[in-house]
Parts: sequence; structure tokens; C-alpha cells
Amino acid sequence: MAGDSSPGPKPVQERIARKYPRFPIDVPVEITFTRSGAKVVRSGRASEVSERGIAIYLSIDLFPGDRLLIELTLPYSHEPVQLDAVVRSRAGFRYGLEFKEMNPRQKQVVARTCSALSVL
Repeated sequence: MAGDSSPGPKPVQERIARKYPRFPIDVPVEITFTRSGAKVVRSGRASEVSERGIAIYLSIDLFPGDRLLIELTLPYSHEPVQLDAVVRSRAGFRYGLEFKEMNPRQKQVVARTCSALSVL
């Protein structure tokens, strides 16, 4: 557009202000869920974390709204943590999960991890 001095479109991160920033991680994750009445356990990798959710790679079909139990050891933590989550988005085998019903200890572990990652 004539007279427009803007440098062009901004990267997605700059255009979307997130209430809870995401931080890159690379840790193994185990998920448990029920499918057709049977308990299913699968392993994958977590790639991002925020105080309210996580992105994981998992080679199984999950769908938005599916409820999961996630178990992982977050960076800068010594003990595994279990978190209830719901699938919010999917791109291939990358899933965006929202944490649900976190107790104070779970909130503290996730918040401490995000705080440590924010200074790197």
C-alpha cells in the first residue's frame, strides 16, 4: 500500500499476545486415556510448556475434547508429575493440551519450570 511504512507482517509470536507464554522443552511424556472402554498408555515427547498447557508429539489419533492423564518429569524438577489434560488442537501428530483441575503442588511445579525457562 502506498505510503505504508510498516516493515511487513509480524511473526505470529509478535501478533498474538499470550496470557501464558510457551517455552520450548524436549522431554519424554507418557499419556493414559480410555478408548472403547479400554485403558491405553502411550509414550511421546513434549515440545512446549506453559503454565496452562503443553504441546506433545504422539503417534496415535487423538481428537479435540479427549481427556488424558499425562506423566512427565519437567526440566529442573526431580520427580515426575501427573497432570489431567484435554486435547485442544491437533496438527498432524502434534497435540496442544490444556491442563485441567490442577492441585496446588502441580501448579507450583509447572510455574517453577516456566519461571526457570523464562530466564534462559
